[in-house]
Amino acid sequence: KEDLIEKLSLQIKFDLSQALLVGYSEKLSIRENFGRIWLNTLNFHLERPKETAFLEQYENSPFVKPETQQIYSQYFEQLLSFVQKAMDEKVIKTMPLAMFAALTIEVAMSLAKKHSAGAIKLDDELTGMAIESCWNAIRI
Repeated sequence: KEDLIEKLSLQIKFDLSQALLVGYSEKLSIRENFGRIWLNTLNFHLERPKETAFLEQYENSPFVKPETQQIYSQYFEQLLSFVQKAMDEKVIKTMPLAMFAALTIEVAMSLAKKHSAGAIKLDDELTGMAIESCWNAIRI
């Protein structure tokens, strides 16, 4: 049973890692790619609320093995490289990756959950405001 749960978490994380990078291009500015990644995050969690809830429960459980965390990291290597490049080029503030995630990716996930629960209605204007707010939190 635990093995099945772990395999499911790995599949969802892999799907998320692929979804985040839809439309990503080295030809775009860091700001443009950030907006795409943020919006992709929001859309993934809006479209897959059950998987989001499952991951949240699983990742806050004692069942996550270090090996599983290592595989997660491999899935997100391109995203991590993007963030590191943005920091190196002094486009965004240098900060721990967990802080970057909390100020950006986790905001998109939280807003998707609030939208799905009916606590907020995310239209284009509010979504744009959220992206800009997250960008302003990390940019130099």
